[in-house]
Amino acid sequence: MGKKGGALALIAVGAIVFALSRGGSGEKRSAPRPEQTAFPAATVPGGQTASRSPTAAPRATKTPKATAALRLATRPSATPTPAFTVPPALAAATFRMGESSDAILQIKLKMQEYGYFRQTAELSGQYNAIMEERVRLFQRNNGLKETGLIDDAFLSALYGPMPVTTDAYGFIADASPQTVLTRAGGAEAAVTRSAPRRMTVSVSASCSNYNHVGNEWSQSFAVNGSTVRSGSVVTLQAGDQVTVSARIEEADKRPDVGTGQTSRTVTEADLANGFSLSLDVTVRENGGRYSGNTCMWRVTFSFR
Repeated sequence: MGKKGGALALIAVGAIVFALSRGGSGEKRSAPRPEQTAFPAATVPGGQTASRSPTAAPRATKTPKATAALRLATRPSATPTPAFTVPPALAAATFRMGESSDAILQIKLKMQEYGYFRQTAELSGQYNAIMEERVRLFQRNNGLKETGLIDDAFLSALYGPMPVTTDAYGFIADASPQTVLTRAGGAEAAVTRSAPRRMTVSVSASCSNYNHVGNEWSQSFAVNGSTVRSGSVVTLQAGDQVTVSARIEEADKRPDVGTGQTSRTVTEADLANGFSLSLDVTVRENGGRYSGNTCMWRVTFSFR
């Protein structure tokens, strides 16, 4: 072989070696991953640099907007509870059975506001048996020591914000006997009686002989001044004075009218067994042919 052939042989060997070095075994080589780009170095004071790691940039934070200075909100103070004070004339005073004064009358009137005396009761300045009973009742209802004396504790409760009141009838709503105030001959007296009772009223009216006074009539009835009819309900208590009244009128151009009333004091037996009250009403003819004639009506109120 000449020089030319030797050179060709060397070229061929080199080509084979190159091919083998490029993966001549037949396997494919994966493409190289792109290199991560380094962040540029940040300049810090003093001329030094600090390299940044290739991490995600931090999230931007919102810059708070400028706001007006906050003022502390102050809650308005609660409305003060009105002061309840004992009248100076009664302060540091003590009252007991047997005494009499204007101050005692003032206390009675205050107790009347809360139902410890009937609204229609005529009160005096006497500290009598009924007054002591009412004082004891007030003390019992308001959690005070039951002494029957009017003292600082009693007055503080009576003139306080919420003293305990009685029921709508002016008496404590229990079934125990109660001492109440009555007046006879202008003097107060203590009477023990049971709790009020509701009773049903029935009314009947009849005339045995009209005697030419009239043929058509109208009637009205009342108990203690309040109009009633059969089926009405009234509340009574032993010791009450009950008054029944009737008005009977002839239906005419010149009507003839008759009225009447009667009363009685209710007893414990009346409440237990029921009772009746009867009265007569006389109607007189006021003109015409039969002027002066009269007819008599009998009216009966029954309470059960």
